[in-house]
Amino acid sequence: MYSSKIRVTWAFTILSLTIVWRLGIDDVHRNRYLPKSIDLLTATASELSHQLSNGSITSIQLVKEYHERIQMDNAQGLSLRAVLSMAPRHITLATAEARDKERRNGISRGPLHGIPIFIKGNMATGPDLNMSTSFGAYAFENATTDHDAFLVAKAREAGMIIMGKTNLGEFNGFKDQTISPAWSALGGETISPYDNKVRT
Repeated sequence: MYSSKIRVTWAFTILSLTIVWRLGIDDVHRNRYLPKSIDLLTATASELSHQLSNGSITSIQLVKEYHERIQMDNAQGLSLRAVLSMAPRHITLATAEARDKERRNGISRGPLHGIPIFIKGNMATGPDLNMSTSFGAYAFENATTDHDAFLVAKAREAGMIIMGKTNLGEFNGFKDQTISPAWSALGGETISPYDNKVRT
């Protein structure tokens, strides 16, 4: 009888610790700057635009939340290795503040006004964003340009906030057709945040 009570007590203790541990993991990825109802893994640009338009959230909140998640899970944590480089935090926050101010003053540059985005590591950005255009290769690790690529310039004109550059198949896969489209020498192998068995 006494032995049975001990087994039940231990089972209950282990169950409790498991629940606490599981909640702890989930709690790590809770929103710190955005409402709990917003899931950054599934939220679309259209949904975020609607929330920005009705004043539920701000671009500054979005930028801060994305910074938090990237710092947590890109090189450590889940080790997604999705981001090659980040624009300086003070630059993205200043841009977000400017987009928020425009919105408060009734100015909208379009449906993507104030939406943070990432571009591939093969797209050129001007010196103000302080990022190289590396193609994921060590040979171009410090390569810079004096102006934005056409599409990047248009995105910024439309009010989007360039937060950083994402990993890609090194040299877009032209270096070697057998290289994984999710791998580069600089970035390593990118893992899907939705399924860690998938390389994206």
